[in-house]
Amino acid sequence: MLPLMPDPRDRRAANTLVTLGLSPDAEAILHALDNGTWSEALATMGLDGDRAAEALAVVELARAPLGDDTVTPGVPGRYDHARELGEGGMGRVTLATDGHLHRNVAMKELLVQHPAMELRFLREARLTAQLEHPGIVPVYELGRRGDGTLYYTMKEVRGHTLRDALQATARLDERLALLGVLVDVCQAVGYAHSKGVVHRDLKPENVMIGAFGETTVLDWGLAKVAGEPDVGLPSGVTVGSGTGSDLTRAGTVMGTPKYMSPEQAAGRLEAVDARSDVWALGVVLYEILTGDVPFDGTSASVLQQVQQGAWVPPDSLVRDAPAALVAICTKALERDPDDRYADAAGIAADLEAWRTGASVGAHTYGAVERVQRAA
Repeated sequence: MLPLMPDPRDRRAANTLVTLGLSPDAEAILHALDNGTWSEALATMGLDGDRAAEALAVVELARAPLGDDTVTPGVPGRYDHARELGEGGMGRVTLATDGHLHRNVAMKELLVQHPAMELRFLREARLTAQLEHPGIVPVYELGRRGDGTLYYTMKEVRGHTLRDALQATARLDERLALLGVLVDVCQAVGYAHSKGVVHRDLKPENVMIGAFGETTVLDWGLAKVAGEPDVGLPSGVTVGSGTGSDLTRAGTVMGTPKYMSPEQAAGRLEAVDARSDVWALGVVLYEILTGDVPFDGTSASVLQQVQQGAWVPPDSLVRDAPAALVAICTKALERDPDDRYADAAGIAADLEAWRTGASVGAHTYGAVERVQRAA
């Protein structure tokens, strides 16, 4: 009697475990599955405890239908690619013209085809599409070309990044003029947090400022929904653009080192939640106050500094930094997540309070300040 062929879903799950470094041999896993459950098969691979739980979560996702029946087959010739907008280790974004609707769109394509990347790419597209907020770029179509390449199209966002805006400033007052942009970012991310979504890669490069002052938060490629198992990527894989400690990394450590929270830098993915995004927003506020990031150097050095959680107070670098904004920044950059704002809406509220002259919750007002406010 011929041996039964492995279930394609099991093979996909086994290959994904190998890709993620959770198992050295897909065939050995499939052989173990012949006479047992997935839990028993993983035990034969020496996986137990947290690694076994992580592997089972990956298996659950990898065995789930990829949803190809709901992925629109690509129509040859529909999109005319004009120019590349950006490229990373996982995907490429190009400006394209939609020949059916006669409009420009941004198209993100998956560059490398393997199960783990497809799972993450599909999750990214569908998650972003579900976040309906003026500060989050809308998704138009998810498709697969005849050669198997996955892609999705979204609104073309014109303008310049918050990084560009920061680099164009030289004085504190010029940087403080960007606080409105940061409030918009916090409100958009706060909306995502209310839906249980954590961005995990907030930085000025992922914020676009439009010609009419509109603000859009980009690149939800590392985003995660609370309560759902994570899908990692092979160590060293990049999912965005950049160099050195500005590069978005995936694997055990996810995010951009200079903007990672201590729990992200330590690779404790299970501890990453909305408060990790709050930390990244605190780093951006620190840049607005000082013109620089609190941690700098090589990627390894930055990760170590972040985990230690020691940084120079903004008002030690810029004497005129407003005390209430320094207090907001300090609360956002607390090493213990429990001491930070619970979510981005909290930091947005305090920033907006400062802008409108209201009391800032994170700041303790001295006697002189109270008199000045009462005058």
